[in-house]
Amino acid sequence: NEHTKIATKQARKDLRKAEIQAKARVYEGKSIIGGTMVGAIHRLDAIRTTKPFAVIVEEASEVLEPLLLSCLSESTVKLEMIGDHRQLQPSVQSRFDFELCNKVNISMFQRLIEAPPGHEIPSTVLSVQRRMRKNICDLTRSFYADVTEIEDHETVHSQMIGQRCGVGT
Repeated sequence: NEHTKIATKQARKDLRKAEIQAKARVYEGKSIIGGTMVGAIHRLDAIRTTKPFAVIVEEASEVLEPLLLSCLSESTVKLEMIGDHRQLQPSVQSRFDFELCNKVNISMFQRLIEAPPGHEIPSTVLSVQRRMRKNICDLTRSFYADVTEIEDHETVHSQMIGQRCGVGT
């Protein structure tokens, strides 16, 4: 009957709204919400109800524009993207001519970092590396020569495997 269909449809809407509100309670009062892009999209409605001021995207070179833009809301004032535009590109399931011709497999982050003169955006390059032994970093140093001269932090000369994790200290 028509009345039952309408009532069922309304009940489903009410249930969905209640589920979003319940998930949003986890984020209430939080000044920073962190997670992966996939996790953020999975919890998008709940996150949006918190009206985030800023969105920070780590590993931004792996994120395509539609996913990135879907995480922004009307309350978002600041977007920070962090990553290395020369590392992993976004994963595109199939590489059709359209995707290659239109550079769909290049992230907005990489496009912004490599913008042509007159369209640059403010960005910062970290030049001191603290993660690799010098001889390992030497393998990739020339890859970044046109961007920055990578310096080794003093700790990489004596750091041993597992030291940062508390093993061997």
